[in-house]
Amino acid sequence: SQTQTTTTTLKERIKGIENGTYNGVKVEPSNGSFIKEPQQVLTAWIPNGAYTYTFNNTAFQKCKGWSEGNEDKPPVIGDCYSGGRVGYSVKIISRDALNSDKIKIGIHTGKLKNPPPPPDTF
Repeated sequence: SQTQTTTTTLKERIKGIENGTYNGVKVEPSNGSFIKEPQQVLTAWIPNGAYTYTFNNTAFQKCKGWSEGNEDKPPVIGDCYSGGRVGYSVKIISRDALNSDKIKIGIHTGKLKNPPPPPDTF
């Protein structure tokens, strides 16, 4: 037999917790009663810019555009296509940048103590 997958939005899941049932399964409301609004789960780190890794307080637990009701936008985890994110972020960075002696970490500038190995080692 095949398993059927049901897709629901974050808002629908929160409403299910509040109502005590989700996808036909009884849910204990006290297990999720602290989540009242979908933006409360948008807690993943987001940079302030391409080279600025400071805390982004304009996106933390905030959403400028929800996927729900915007069929022209691609579906995203957490239903927020513009603003905060759920999960984690990965930044693609070049080998040259990692081997640079101008990397700024906090108030210091210099080279990484553990740079990537030469390309011919893979």
